[in-house]
Amino acid sequence: MRHPAPKAAIAAALSLALAGCSSLPLPRSAGPAPDARAQLTRAALQEQGHPVMYVALPAMGTSALLAPSGRNGDVTTWSQANTVSLSFEAGILTATRGLGADMMSAELSGTRAMLNGASPERGYPRHIGYLDGEYRQRFRGYLCKPGTRANETITIMDQPHRVTRIEERCTSPEGGFTNVYWRGANGTTWKSRQWISPEIGYLETELLVR
Repeated sequence: MRHPAPKAAIAAALSLALAGCSSLPLPRSAGPAPDARAQLTRAALQEQGHPVMYVALPAMGTSALLAPSGRNGDVTTWSQANTVSLSFEAGILTATRGLGADMMSAELSGTRAMLNGASPERGYPRHIGYLDGEYRQRFRGYLCKPGTRANETITIMDQPHRVTRIEERCTSPEGGFTNVYWRGANGTTWKSRQWISPEIGYLETELLVR
């Protein structure tokens, strides 16, 4: 049985750096990411009084806890230690900073419509701007289509959520990826697995406290 972590321990956990993600080339780890939630409990998280998101980069073997640091319209930016930041619009990753091979921008209109129930037979385009090894922005276009949808119950830090698991499958001549979103009936993305870039791979998220 785990015991509630003191606020000092939570503050320390919230400042964990995404080790090894500050420059290129990025190291890769064969093992699972260390779990930044290990010393936390639901009760301790609720005491913080602000939202908390758990994020992991499986290919990098690292994880962290993030808090909101800014909002611009519908886009919320989450960050830790003023070094790494992730921006989301309606739970969809739209940009990263501080990871090296960052996602600089992403076109989201097709993904938003798909998550809200649209299912275009021919798919929809998605354009992503990447930061390359020479820190120049390069754009890559994908054709995306809705994948499977299924109702599920997931548990995040001892709290169950009824969600719809939604897949998004995107392809291009250079390769493809499959994003997965676990969304509540009110549109909250409680959990996700989203592609960042070929060098970094996938970002996994869990919304611990809303």
